[in-house]
Amino acid sequence: MIDGSTCPKCGGRVSTVNGTEYVCDDCGAEFDSADLFLP
Repeated sequence: MIDGSTCPKCGGRVSTVNGTEYVCDDCGAEFDSADLFLP
């Protein structure tokens, strides 16, 4: 998972500051790496 991946909720761009927690730049949803790797 890297910056620029897509948000599972809105399809927007997801970014990370520490590599384990991610925030969607578009809708503000927060995820951890497991949320984004698991279906």
